[in-house]
Amino acid sequence: MSVTPMQGFGEHKDFFHEDPLTRPVRVERFTADHRSTALVDAIVQTARTGEASDGPVAVLPVTGVFRIQSKKPAGAAEL
Repeated sequence: MSVTPMQGFGEHKDFFHEDPLTRPVRVERFTADHRSTALVDAIVQTARTGEASDGPVAVLPVTGVFRIQSKKPAGAAEL
């Protein structure tokens, strides 16, 4: 899993007040296909604030994951 700080202006940016408790982030997580629905549900339930600034959850197909050291495909247990 990767969590990366993001910067953007969203729909309702308040340039005069920065909320010190809220920072926008991008979360990337690879998982096996059969686990993706449960993962999306968990992210939405945890991250949803109900505000217009709530971002999207994107689910993309990954055609392959490989281990750099061995040059072999990663198994489902490694995702």
